[in-house]
Amino acid sequence: MKTALKLSGLLLAVLAVAACSPIDSGTITEKNHRPAYTWTETVYDCYSRDKNGVCTLQIPRTVVHNEPDRYSFSLTNGEKDGWVYVDLATYIDYEVGDYYPREDKGTRPQ
Repeated sequence: MKTALKLSGLLLAVLAVAACSPIDSGTITEKNHRPAYTWTETVYDCYSRDKNGVCTLQIPRTVVHNEPDRYSFSLTNGEKDGWVYVDLATYIDYEVGDYYPREDKGTRPQ
């Protein structure tokens, strides 16, 4: 029974992620930029447990996360909506209303 519940939960998680998957082409409806940031957290590692499994010695550890700039386009293509991550040059090259990706893969007409 527990295995069936775990498998059901895993299947639901996979379906939820698949439902939010990005699409790879469409009309750009929004350009998004998330600036780089750093955040720090303190986690506690257990180094000793008693005979009942209770942690008797915890030592704090600081973890630093560095996230780079992220660029993306919100896209619509027929009935599908989603997003695609792009590099900075691509982000600069496209405007809202453009179709992504261009078939000629060239730069934006002037």
